[in-house]
Amino acid sequence: MLPHLLEQLELCQKSLSAYLETKRAEFPRFYFVSDPTLLEILSLGSDPPSVVPHFQSGLFDSLTNVSFDKVDKTKMIEMFSQQGEKVEFERPVEAKGKLCQLKYQAACQQPFVSHTIESATSSF
Repeated sequence: MLPHLLEQLELCQKSLSAYLETKRAEFPRFYFVSDPTLLEILSLGSDPPSVVPHFQSGLFDSLTNVSFDKVDKTKMIEMFSQQGEKVEFERPVEAKGKLCQLKYQAACQQPFVSHTIESATSSF
């Protein structure tokens, strides 16, 4: 009986690894987080504020926090760096769906920061 259970456990582990690999292929930043962290992120994905503590676990190096709209918790309104710098989004960033939030955050981060830098340098 024990060999059969071990075989089933190995099969389960292979299936779990294959599942996590598909998620990493969808969002390459997941390659930088451990399997247990990735499982937790995926399980919390439908609750955007719960995912924020994992940003520094390899997802976003210098992003430490984001603020959500007080009424609609699926809308991010600003982000914060490790140094405490705050970047307000020009318009709220929707954080819906398990991977949508992280993909959109990654895609929006660069243009928002670029625009903020351009605005700041043009005022000098």
